[in-house]
Amino acid sequence: MKSRDELRAEALEQVRSGNPEIAEVLGLDPGLEARLFEVLTDQQETHLERFYGEDPETGMPTAEDRRDPARNWMRRLAEEETRAKQQIRDALGEERYDVYLGYLDTRGERCNVVFFEERLEERDRLSPDQRERLIALLRAEQDKQVARQCAESHWKPQEISDDSQESMQKHNAASNEDLYRQSLEDSRALLARLPAILTARQLDAYAQMEASNLASQKAYVQELRAGAGLTAEFDETAPRTLPARRTPVTGKIRLEITFTVDAHPPVTTEVITENGTAPPAFQCPEGLWIDATPTLYEDGWAQVDFAYHEERGGKRVRIRGSGSIGISTRDPDGTPMPGGGGGASTLNGGSKSFAISTWIKVAPVG
Repeated sequence: MKSRDELRAEALEQVRSGNPEIAEVLGLDPGLEARLFEVLTDQQETHLERFYGEDPETGMPTAEDRRDPARNWMRRLAEEETRAKQQIRDALGEERYDVYLGYLDTRGERCNVVFFEERLEERDRLSPDQRERLIALLRAEQDKQVARQCAESHWKPQEISDDSQESMQKHNAASNEDLYRQSLEDSRALLARLPAILTARQLDAYAQMEASNLASQKAYVQELRAGAGLTAEFDETAPRTLPARRTPVTGKIRLEITFTVDAHPPVTTEVITENGTAPPAFQCPEGLWIDATPTLYEDGWAQVDFAYHEERGGKRVRIRGSGSIGISTRDPDGTPMPGGGGGASTLNGGSKSFAISTWIKVAPVG
């Protein structure tokens, strides 16, 4: 069994590898860098203890959590995340903490660039300008993919013939086959833009990395197909199998929406807006603002997409990430279903984390 010091050293190495170039981006001297990694490592260990149930205070829901799990359990998680943010703010100071928040927006892309650079020969190392431009391009491509996924979430889901294990396996294989084809398209689009940033040798290395990732994804699809009783091979050049698009209703719709933020009382608002158009942003407690875009479809499906902003330094700052709730507004026989629907989650802002419960009702006007 590994000693506590060995486990600590492993956790520190994981934190360092997961936060590449942070000292350079934030302008940290060795002492402040060591302090930041100490805080992040403490938080990593706390997270693991909670995950494995070794922390009696945070590992399991309380009786209060069980009475209202959607609200209380999420609220406790948000409080823990907010305390962790404050620890980082205390270590860095307010000015550097703002830079740190900007760093977090591209941390995933920086990790990808570091992984890419490990494949390059010394003579082909990226220049600082190349590195930043590549990070910005990867961030933009990721944002495009998220926007596409949000749009496709409004489409009709593909039907499954029955709920047998065989049908579920075939559906899972088909879904992952479709994801693979989309990854092919995304990869080709990215490689077409890279010559503006990379040299010929760098581009060749990046193309090899993309091909390796796609080969692993293809092998996984083949494994799923074989497990579903299908031939492992498939036509990867075939177009994606897209579900049917729903048709939005014409005219105005009524949106009733209730937000519960942290421990504050619920706030309910009702607005009338053009279908598919967001009304003015909803102001919520704790400096949170929510944009809600409702869309009602002719088949009775309604979906509300959310974007979030927080007040920070006297400004409204967009919180990375989004949300969406979909509900059926009528039974298959056409009978209205007035109850609505909702969900609960935590929202990871810069100043703090929020526990949000949302309930929506959507109906046509007239």
